[in-house]
Amino acid sequence: MRMLRVPVALLLTVSMPGVALAQYPLVTAPADELSDDEKIEKAKGLYIEAERLADEDNWEAAVVLYEQAYYLVPGKHGFAHKVGIAAWKVDNCDKAYDYLTHFVEYGEADKYPEKITEAQGILEEIEAKGCRTPEEEEPEPEAEAPTDVENPFATEAGDGPGDSGKKPKEKGDKGLLIGGAVMITLGLAGVGAGAAGSAIAVGAGKSLDQLASTSTNTGYPVGDYACRNVDASDCPVTLESRLATGKVLTYAGFIGGGVLVAAGIALIAIHAKKNKAKAGASAKAKNGVELTAIGPTLLPGGGGAAAAIRF
Repeated sequence: MRMLRVPVALLLTVSMPGVALAQYPLVTAPADELSDDEKIEKAKGLYIEAERLADEDNWEAAVVLYEQAYYLVPGKHGFAHKVGIAAWKVDNCDKAYDYLTHFVEYGEADKYPEKITEAQGILEEIEAKGCRTPEEEEPEPEAEAPTDVENPFATEAGDGPGDSGKKPKEKGDKGLLIGGAVMITLGLAGVGAGAAGSAIAVGAGKSLDQLASTSTNTGYPVGDYACRNVDASDCPVTLESRLATGKVLTYAGFIGGGVLVAAGIALIAIHAKKNKAKAGASAKAKNGVELTAIGPTLLPGGGGAAAAIRF
């Protein structure tokens, strides 16, 4: 009788299921043939599974799934926070630093104030521990002879051969600031139009009062609705039309202009708050520009709108 002898270590290795390799494959870019809805659904499934693994303290496997989900929906920067936290749990300082730095830079400060503060705290701990892999110093590039030939492989991001590889610095979110300034300008123009309308209405009203007055030598008003032998400016019908137009312009200018000014100030305040939050300011602190009051005010010959701002 022949006996087959197999080493125990080899036998156990062959019989163990390959959970780590089979269930959690390496991160790959999403397939191009997936639609946006399919990518979102797949990312949701990966997120749910990753959360389950995180609840079981299986952070090493959760990192992979969080990262796969982020590759599918790169616009959801909350996944960058998830990857960074999970990597920090397994002492992967390099990955934690990369993803948390990315999250702090691109995450929405008004949407993730507490998570940004948490990420900034972990980044400080990583710097204090010095657990990151030292970056190799890049050799200084050799000076190249100037050439007038255009590089056919060059792109706007500088990815072509011979390019520096540095992407242009991303512009700050100045859209809120510019939009706020434009709205304030339009609002002030509207308030000015309202003041002009108020002046027109006041002038027309005074003229009508004078034409309707009975304090004359004859005891009868001098106004003539038939507009016979009178200037156009003294015609009651014309004055009443001017009065109505002035009132409409006054209301529209003051109300519309006031709303635009208030909205513009609010946009500038949000812009200032986001910038301070990204710089590390506490989300609970009251900072930035604040609109404290807005209301009508009297001006010579009419009225306007006034706003109080605190910096």
